[in-house]
Amino acid sequence: MKNSILVIGATGNVGRPLVEELRARGETIKVATRTPQRYPGQPGVTAVYFDYENPATYAPALAGVDRVYAISVPTDSGVMDIHGLIPSLQQADLQHLVLVTGMPVIRSNGRLRHWEEVETPVVDSGIPYTLLRPGWFMQLFLEGFLFTMLQQQRRLCWTSGDVQICPIDARDIAAVAAVVLTQPGHEGQAYTLTGGEVLTLRDIAELLTQATGQPIPYANATVEELVRFIEEVGGFPGPKKGIHSIFSTTERGVFAETTPIVAQLTGRTPRTFAQFVQEHASIWRQ
Repeated sequence: MKNSILVIGATGNVGRPLVEELRARGETIKVATRTPQRYPGQPGVTAVYFDYENPATYAPALAGVDRVYAISVPTDSGVMDIHGLIPSLQQADLQHLVLVTGMPVIRSNGRLRHWEEVETPVVDSGIPYTLLRPGWFMQLFLEGFLFTMLQQQRRLCWTSGDVQICPIDARDIAAVAAVVLTQPGHEGQAYTLTGGEVLTLRDIAELLTQATGQPIPYANATVEELVRFIEEVGGFPGPKKGIHSIFSTTERGVFAETTPIVAQLTGRTPRTFAQFVQEHASIWRQ
């Protein structure tokens, strides 16, 4: 009898806490990883070899699985990793696929669009699905170019300090994913996920300063300066061609509206950024 949940991306910011959420609910879990021998042993969790670039790994990973969690982003080559997996998901006769994509972005033609390239093949696949569309992860300040900026320059730079965002903790995304995977009634839904507060980048710099006890000022920068910095240090969460769109999307205010989904589905309010920075302050002090 199929009753396992396959978590693809189990070592990521959302995948790690999702496994813990599912374990707490008594679920049987398979974690998909390219290095299953390195995955720490946990009761109720089986690590299986999985690689998007190796279709031979799909069927063994899906054996005995009735629900799948995955996170998908475009790549520089234009290939969407979830797409090659869809035929195998269809053959597995899944009860539910929960896919994390993202909030709308500004395309090169200036139009605001959801991630149709990633989402449409899933919607058209016939597989019962739920789409989770988070905005800014709080964890972006712990990795990638923003973390490098905070470490190397000891400041936070963007194109405007008045830009507003509603950052969400990846653990709150995981909590929503756990509910959707284990409770009925979410099939065919698309949930936009945000934190519970609107903050400017200046607000965030001040919260970082308060938490670390070290001055982390905000500074304006041009798009060209930021793109050059990103290209030098790497760490951009997506294809390089999307670098400019993240600035235009943020400037347009797309990430500045809160949604109540986290509280509605989990029964608890989202973590605040102040809580997040207090918890991780020692990392930025290094």
